[in-house]
Amino acid sequence: MKRRIYILLVAALSYCTSALSQAVGTWQTYFSYSQVNKIAEGNECIYALSSGNLFALDKEYESLRTFSKVQGMSDNDITDIRFNKSLNTLMIVYANCNIDLLKDGSFQNIPDLKRKSINNKRVNSVTFRDQIAYLSCGFGIVAVNMGKQEIADTYIIGPNGTYTNIYATAFLKDSIYALAKEGIYVASLNSTNLADYANWKMMQAPDGVISDQLVNFNEDLLILRDGKPCRYNNGNWTNLIETGEYTKINASGKTLNCTGVEGFATFGSDWMVIEQRALLGINDMISNGQKHWIAYCEEGDCTLAKLEDGEVVNRFRPDGPYSSSVAFAKVRDGKIITGSGGPFDRAMNTPGVVQIYEKGKWTIIQNQDVQEVLPGPELYDVLDAEFDPADPRRFYVATWRGLFEFYDNKVVASYNAQNSPLEKFGDGDQLVLVDGLCFDQKNNLWVTNMRAKDILKVKKADGTWDSFYYPEATDKGTTKELFIDSHGLKWVLSPRSGAGVFVSYDNKTPFNAQDDQARWFDQFNEYSQSEGVTAISTAIYRCIAEDKNGAIWIGTEKGPLIINNPEKVFSENFYVERIKITREDNPLFADYLLANEQVESICVDGANRKWIGTTTSGLFLLSEDGQETIHHFTKDNSPLTSNYIIDISINEKTGEVLIATANGLFSYMSDAIEGSDSYSDVYAYPNPVKENYDGLIIIKGLMENSIVKIADIEGNVVHQGLSNGGIFSWDGKRLNGKRVKSGIYLVFMALSDGSEKAVTKIAVIN
Repeated sequence: MKRRIYILLVAALSYCTSALSQAVGTWQTYFSYSQVNKIAEGNECIYALSSGNLFALDKEYESLRTFSKVQGMSDNDITDIRFNKSLNTLMIVYANCNIDLLKDGSFQNIPDLKRKSINNKRVNSVTFRDQIAYLSCGFGIVAVNMGKQEIADTYIIGPNGTYTNIYATAFLKDSIYALAKEGIYVASLNSTNLADYANWKMMQAPDGVISDQLVNFNEDLLILRDGKPCRYNNGNWTNLIETGEYTKINASGKTLNCTGVEGFATFGSDWMVIEQRALLGINDMISNGQKHWIAYCEEGDCTLAKLEDGEVVNRFRPDGPYSSSVAFAKVRDGKIITGSGGPFDRAMNTPGVVQIYEKGKWTIIQNQDVQEVLPGPELYDVLDAEFDPADPRRFYVATWRGLFEFYDNKVVASYNAQNSPLEKFGDGDQLVLVDGLCFDQKNNLWVTNMRAKDILKVKKADGTWDSFYYPEATDKGTTKELFIDSHGLKWVLSPRSGAGVFVSYDNKTPFNAQDDQARWFDQFNEYSQSEGVTAISTAIYRCIAEDKNGAIWIGTEKGPLIINNPEKVFSENFYVERIKITREDNPLFADYLLANEQVESICVDGANRKWIGTTTSGLFLLSEDGQETIHHFTKDNSPLTSNYIIDISINEKTGEVLIATANGLFSYMSDAIEGSDSYSDVYAYPNPVKENYDGLIIIKGLMENSIVKIADIEGNVVHQGLSNGGIFSWDGKRLNGKRVKSGIYLVFMALSDGSEKAVTKIAVIN
């Protein structure tokens, strides 16, 4: 018996390249590939559909390549893939019935079916005949001309021309067959009008339970009947084999493959069994009689696998998170922590997953991994995470089963009602509702304990615990976000049931609540000269952030509320503000910023710009004062696969913006980072700038708000401006918009008061 070899490759195909630094303005995806359930064989690659995403394995070099909207795909959430070998083209079908064709690394889109207004458009399967793809749909059959990249015809063949759900089609000699719930329809390919239902007849179907499988093999028709491959020959239906239970059949050249959860059987053109084996967990199979490729699951781990002599010898899958469902995302020094199984799933008792990305590799921690180390509280309902500022190797995860502590990506402790002041919810012992986490400046970890008498708990830097009671915050329906600002104010958001904002100040005695100030807001007051004082009532408070001017931004379903004077939060004349944007069509009127948007997340970058995520309109990048929309990314104009932005986090050193959505994790390389303390580590890239480079030239390591001037060797200024935090970007052009000539260019940088200065050089080759 051969030894099983497990390989999870991340290498790219030969035409893929990587760089030391992700270019400004570019995107990266972090998709899950943990559930391979369908495969297709191309001329050079094996394509695999996994968790709704696509990857390819080069058959010769066994290297992997992933695909997404970054590479040119038009959509996301793939439901089917089929390869047309005669056209060397992969057809990709999405859940919304959008269609892509992938050939020679290039995507072509056919959106016609997606745009069609019709009920039950789901594509059940695809069959090729020459350059025509026949799509078996919930309403009938759609013929797609792959060469012309257009829909050629539609066949509505149900009784009296009504819609009927077609599971699969197959071709045999001069006839087309279509499998439906009511039986098998057949029509002559010589008919001049297959769109006329009268040209379709019902043929005899075998007795028994018929699956949705229909194929042509060796010039005979086959279906699955009662879990057995069943052949139609000379007007009769007979089972090919009486043993085994199969769920899928397909023809690969001269081989018929029958697969099921318990094993597989392959047949040759003589209808004899070539191989039959019991092997649990096969979702799909491609075979030429000698080599087998399978979509294979073992203990919930589903990969593309190679079979030899009935044994799994190699397994392939791109590295990625376990789940594309992301409840939050946190990043520090390039290390990413995400969680799945939290509030996005909208249900309690959801198994949680902690996913850690570091140095190009994902580490997945599930409940069984936790239980092996700490039997007891389970890793369920994962809600938030926070890095330890004193030691980034340590982080904490908030769940509705208590608080979990990790070190070097392994769980080391859990805190609940049995070993800490954390209070349980209800009659059970497991539910301990920990939602928000935040460290203060002295490295004490503060947590919110929802549905508890004492809403705030603290794990002190020395490892001991304390608990604090505030009557203003007792018996509130929900808590979510906990934030400690630069003034030492603690902000707790109650996002929905009993919606409001709680704020407290400890008077610099954090463990003595006797001198604390506290206030609960179920509404805020806004002041304007034209309208005076007006009350703002909101039903949802989802997120909070502090900008570099000390202003607090709170996300609501009426857009962001801005608190410019948080130090006055306990005074009577305390007001919030909303940003008014002058209308382009009428300067006499103005609208409130994002007034009709539910703000789900807010993050402030190194240039004090605001990244704002919404539930329905995607991602916004706003200027420092919120008056200008610099970028507005949606699923229609970016690689994002959802307009529901759940969380945003920024790598302060690189400017990478991490974006958690309802359908996956993404990053965008922005042009702003945190400013440096000095000019000791300034560098530019690319450097030299070669003639074929047309992207932005980036200068990093600047101090905040640096004045930057770029001059030629004679001292003529060709470009100038202010840094975005610690970064400055140049398009390689002069002030007049023309590209600079080859040569050495000097980059002068200085603070406005002249206290710090530096210079660096960039070589340009044109």
